[in-house]
Amino acid sequence: MTTKSSIYAGTRRRSRFSMTSAEMKFLLFLFMVLLFLPMLVQEIAQPRYVLIIKDTFKKGSPVLHADMDFNLQATIYASTKPFVGRIATLQKGLVMTYKDQPIIGDGFGIGVPIVHKNGTPWLASRAKIGRFTRGDTVILAKVYYFDTIETDKEIPRLRYRRQKKWFTRIRVNYFIYRNRIDIVADLRDAQKKGAEIVYFMNELSGRLFRYAITQNRRKLDLLNWQLAPSGLVGLVSSKLNLILWVQCDDTWDRFLGREVLSSWKWYGHTSSNWAGYVIGVPKIPAIFQYTVFFKKTAPDRP
Repeated sequence: MTTKSSIYAGTRRRSRFSMTSAEMKFLLFLFMVLLFLPMLVQEIAQPRYVLIIKDTFKKGSPVLHADMDFNLQATIYASTKPFVGRIATLQKGLVMTYKDQPIIGDGFGIGVPIVHKNGTPWLASRAKIGRFTRGDTVILAKVYYFDTIETDKEIPRLRYRRQKKWFTRIRVNYFIYRNRIDIVADLRDAQKKGAEIVYFMNELSGRLFRYAITQNRRKLDLLNWQLAPSGLVGLVSSKLNLILWVQCDDTWDRFLGREVLSSWKWYGHTSSNWAGYVIGVPKIPAIFQYTVFFKKTAPDRP
């Protein structure tokens, strides 16, 4: 026979394991903190989502395009899109897409300058852009404001430190016609401000562009960075059936490189995905120019 006292005792025993509404809310809050803490730590160390959110709600952030042969399109952004990898907060050059899919990985794209003064690299986080036409040629123009210095810190947020004032500015005009891009940079302000060397980065996805070739089709394995041979050199993507050829004066410093890495740091996952051809211009002229163009690795099959 069940007595009232036994019912009350069972109720008391069950009440030991029950939680109040406040306790349940606290546990839910603790669970959410633990769930999103790794993402928060990584976002603080290596911003990405905050940049996407800012760009989404920022009105009138310009984007300009130029269509090219082989289902390619060249795009320039006033923002630092695409927000990928360690250089998510830095300006890119021409962001190349193939069939509407980006093919620069987490590289700088085509034709972005980096300025050195007193041994310190200066990069741009701000820019203005424009688009013009001259006959069948589309001119995408971008003015880079060099307001960020690179340090030797490992964490991207600390590695790239934005300054209160920009050091110099460089206007780059990209003359785009079919499969060819002529890159013309006005270096007079950098020259005037005492810059020592300007590097022009030409970087695409290292997962897509896996090796390089010379004009006579000699294959070059790509290490982290290495001296480029004289003459035409192309970055090859067998997957896309494309070669990016770079044509410039052999008197300039020229380097080839590739890095595809994936690793975990204390602040989260980090990766590298680029293959590039870099031109160094130590004796800075008023105007610097070079050319890149795309070719098919083999004829298209019917």
